Amino acid sequence: MANSNVVSISMKLDPLKELDGKKLKLLMAKDVGFKKPGAINIKADFVPTTPKWTKSKNIEDAIANICRYDLSLYATQLMENYMPFEKATNGQDKMKALKEFNKKVPNLYKSLNDRIGDKVTDLQEEISSDVKFNEKALAGAYKALEKNPATDMKDAVVKVSNEMRELIRELLKEQAIAKKKGGEDEEKFKTTLKSGAATFKGLASDYQGKGLGGVQESTTVLKSFSGALKAGVAETEAKEAKTTITALKNALRKLGDDTKASIKPIAEISANLSRGLLDAKMEGQIGGIVASILKSASELEDRFNKAQATYKKKAKDAKA
Repeated sequence: MANSNVVSISMKLDPLKELDGKKLKLLMAKDVGFKKPGAINIKADFVPTTPKWTKSKNIEDAIANICRYDLSLYATQLMENYMPFEKATNGQDKMKALKEFNKKVPNLYKSLNDRIGDKVTDLQEEISSDVKFNEKALAGAYKALEKNPATDMKDAVVKVSNEMRELIRELLKEQAIAKKKGGEDEEKFKTTLKSGAATFKGLASDYQGKGLGGVQESTTVLKSFSGALKAGVAETEAKEAKTTITALKNALRKLGDDTKASIKPIAEISANLSRGLLDAKMEGQIGGIVASILKSASELEDRFNKAQATYKKKAKDAKA
C-alpha cells in the first residue's frame, strides 16, 4: 500500500540557468562548438514531518535554492576553462586551449550532477527526519559567508591600482630626466613610454578582471547565502532574513555599478598612453577612480561581516 505521506518530486533544472546570455553566446560560437548540456532531471520521494513540506512546490523551491550555488559555480567553471581559448593569440594556442576545454566540459557537467544529487539526498534526509530544518538553514547561511569576497576584491583592486600609479610615477620621472638631457634621450624615452603603455594596458585589463570578478564572486556568495535562508528558514526568521538579503543586494548593486563605471576612464588613460600622451594628472585620476570602488566594496564588506556574525550566533543558538 502506498504511503500517503510521501511527496513525489519530478523536476528539471537548467544547468545554464546562472550563465549570462552574452557569455553563453561566446561558448556557442561556431569556432568553439559548445553544445548545451541536457537538463538535470530530479526525481525523489520525500516523507515530510512538518506541514510546510507536504506541498510539492515548497520542496521544489527548496531544491532550486540549494542548487543555485552549484549552478553558479558551474557557470564560473565553464568561463574559466573557456578563457585560455579567448586569450590565445595564435591558431596553435587556440586549438590547444579548445581541445583542453572540450576535454573538461563533460567532467564539469558530471560533477554538477553529482553535487546536486548529493544535495537532494541531504534534503530528503532533513525533511524526513526530526532534525530542525531551521538549524540547517542558519548553518548553511553562516557557512556561505565564511569567506568575505569583498575583502579579496578590495585587496586585489588596491594592488593593481598601486601598480598603475607607480608605473605612471616612474614614467614621469624618466620623462623629466629625458627632457632635461634632450636630444637622443628624448627619442629613447618614446620607446620607454611605448613599453610602459603596453604594461599599463595589461594592468588595466587585470584591473577590469579583478573588479568584475570580485563582483561576480560576491554575487555567487550572496546567492548561496540567500538560497540557504529561503530554502528552509523558519517563519520567525524570514522577515529579518529578507531585510539582510535586501541590504546586501543593494550594496552589491552599488559596487557593481561603480566598478563598471570605473573601467572606461581607466581604459581612456591606457589609450592616451598608447598614443604617447603622458600627463602628471594621471596618477591622481587613477586614485580618484578607484576611491569610489573601495568605498562601495568597504560597505559591502562591512555588511557581509555583520551578516556573518549574526548568522554565526543564530546557527549556534539553534543548535543548542
